[in-house]
Amino acid sequence: MICQDTQSTGGTPHEFVGLENKKVTEGSLARINADLELQVENLKRDLRALELASSDLIKTRDNEIWLLLKALAHQTTRELFLSKVDVSTYPDLRFEGGMAHIVGRFLAKQFVKSGARNYIEMTFTETPGEDFIVTLQRKSGKTPHTLLREAEEKIRELTNAN
Repeated sequence: MICQDTQSTGGTPHEFVGLENKKVTEGSLARINADLELQVENLKRDLRALELASSDLIKTRDNEIWLLLKALAHQTTRELFLSKVDVSTYPDLRFEGGMAHIVGRFLAKQFVKSGARNYIEMTFTETPGEDFIVTLQRKSGKTPHTLLREAEEKIRELTNAN
């Protein structure tokens, strides 16, 4: 409110006249100031409460994000690593779990795409000069070693027959 100070005569207190031409005495102005100060204090209190509440919300959100990331890491780890290696059926080892499943599916797709009837061999190089061969065969088929033994036996039979 815009006020102008007017001096009254006869020792009466100052009067403030507002735009609405209402008289405001110094006493009523003091009450207005006290009310404004109270409102300011209430606003400050509400702001502090809001800051605390938002801080708690942020902490809660951050904690929830942390828990989700932890669960995701656990799930990913569980999916990527072996969960079981069964050696009781040696030499037919059984691998279960994440990465074994991923690698197994990859190799099976390569086998199917190759058009092989019984087995394929794939060469992998870990370091220069050090190659590894992965042999993949159909479970119902014969291993390359078995095929070699059978071929050698057949050669012996044919050689002995002559």
